Amino acid sequence: MGTYGNSVEENSSWYTLSASSEPLPVIGSQADRGNAVHADHPLIVMVDDLSQAFAVDGVLDALVSNGQIVFTDASVLRELIDNTDTAQYIGSIDNVADQILDTAQKYDDEARIGSVSIVLAVAALLINLTQGALLWSEQNRRRIFIRHSSGAPFRHIQRWRVTSDIGIVVAAATFAGWLSFAMYDLAPIQVVITAGIIVLLYIPSTIGIHVAAQRAAWNSVIHRED
Repeated sequence: MGTYGNSVEENSSWYTLSASSEPLPVIGSQADRGNAVHADHPLIVMVDDLSQAFAVDGVLDALVSNGQIVFTDASVLRELIDNTDTAQYIGSIDNVADQILDTAQKYDDEARIGSVSIVLAVAALLINLTQGALLWSEQNRRRIFIRHSSGAPFRHIQRWRVTSDIGIVVAAATFAGWLSFAMYDLAPIQVVITAGIIVLLYIPSTIGIHVAAQRAAWNSVIHRED
């Protein structure tokens, strides 16, 4: 964070966030449940005394009404409310720490559900790959026996099928990454890394499963298993 310009007041300065790829977390229009928004290229104003730097009727009233003023001492706040007779204008006083903890717990639950969903999706994909490879190898046992006996490696016998499967997965990962970037505004590097990991894990898995299925089919022919 660097100084944006000269001080406009003796007790205030202007700043802008620079040399950072991460947006600045700030309180949004309301501090409901501790939810925050992220500002890109924000202009930051730092003042020593808000009541002296800005007009009370303009800025302070707006900040109080939408919950953007945080008090560090609850007893002082309640004493201030009692002394100024403003209790009738206050709808509620919320504990920011409790709200943030609730939000953190919510994100933690979502992360756990997401992890379980990923495990189930990977398991379903592996089961589907295994069934497809076993079915094709069983239907083409003689072809596998003839080609492998002629010197063709297992990974070359079904190369066209594996290549097409990999192409489909790459296309699906690319589309899903673009959709995530467009709808959820994820960082491009995060989308690229996630899609890349999926593709890099899928390629050796599908090759290994197809090779194992063909080897099993070849062995069944060798041992004359019907």
